[in-house]
Amino acid sequence: MKHCVKNAVTDYWSKDQTIPTPFFGKYMSRDRFQILLRCLHFASNEDWTEDDRLWQVRHYMNEVIRKFRDFYVPAQKLVIDESLVLFKGRVAFKQYIPSKQNRFGLKFFVLCDCETGYVLHMILYSASDVDIPGINPHGFSGSVVKSLIAPWMNKGHILYTDNYQYYISPMLARFLNENRTELVGTVKPGRREMSVFDNKLEVGDCQLRKCDQIQYSVSWKDKREVNLLTTVHDGTMVNSGKVNRVMQEPVYKPDCVLYYNINMCLVDKSDLMVGTVKCVQKTLKWTKKVFFHLVDMSMLNSYNMYLVKTGRKPSFQFVCFYTWDTVMSKVWRRCSWHTTIHHEPSVAACCYTQAHLHGGLSSTQTKTFATSWNMCNRPM
Repeated sequence: MKHCVKNAVTDYWSKDQTIPTPFFGKYMSRDRFQILLRCLHFASNEDWTEDDRLWQVRHYMNEVIRKFRDFYVPAQKLVIDESLVLFKGRVAFKQYIPSKQNRFGLKFFVLCDCETGYVLHMILYSASDVDIPGINPHGFSGSVVKSLIAPWMNKGHILYTDNYQYYISPMLARFLNENRTELVGTVKPGRREMSVFDNKLEVGDCQLRKCDQIQYSVSWKDKREVNLLTTVHDGTMVNSGKVNRVMQEPVYKPDCVLYYNINMCLVDKSDLMVGTVKCVQKTLKWTKKVFFHLVDMSMLNSYNMYLVKTGRKPSFQFVCFYTWDTVMSKVWRRCSWHTTIHHEPSVAACCYTQAHLHGGLSSTQTKTFATSWNMCNRPM
């Protein structure tokens, strides 16, 4: 529905010649779609727990994320970033991030593969201790990182993060290094155990400090000062491939800054790709937002796996539309749409019809009542 945005959901089934979209009416009627959307529910009310705010979508989320992990083995480089799903309804854990395009919504912590953009793990922030333990020696940000990277610990991965809410600290980098996981990312200069740099840096200057035997602190200034912590690079200045427009000289950057810029854009790129075909609709129920967002993530992961498997590079929109058309065609063939059942109405139905029809029916009139509908094998 993102490909042809309309003012209301009912417009997708409209027969108005100015806005025709026969695709939707071909596979499902408007009333059936609205009934299914209205009754969409993911858990029994008996499963309610006071501690878990995500109990309504817990089972569904766990199953989808488990499939994400089982069907793909990531490369060496991984990245952690936050993603915001637009939602302006009433929910206790709604977040406000002014730097994001949507600003208000549900915040996901996302772990992606740097080579393909495949989403490996997701955690929906709910301001509770169920997914992210509150008591942790490395703080809240360290708890987020450890929860996301736990299945891939001790496998030699390199993790890239930003400084959102103090993700990185020397203590966290040391802990990950002890578990055979390297860390690269921007860091606040005032963190505990961080090296102290000079107050003033000129454009292009770089300072290198060694925190301990495994960590390097790098401070570099381009338009503004950037501080990074790395357990992989040594701060060597490398050619970035760009040329200074004024001096006509090549621009050199620290190696950690160059690789950080290359790998940190994967989560934002995934959000951009999903935004072109996303099926999320306006709703006041946050559970539906989560459901449709996971559907979009599943489509994106399928597309990334298709690229890895085949080596072809069709557009993401083409793959999504082709997939939906194929799936709906198969579902439509399985249904016995042409099966018609005729019923004679009950006595109560006849009396009700006679009483409410305009003018009623005379006793001498003979009328044959028949009810017909289409039967299918799909469960509700």
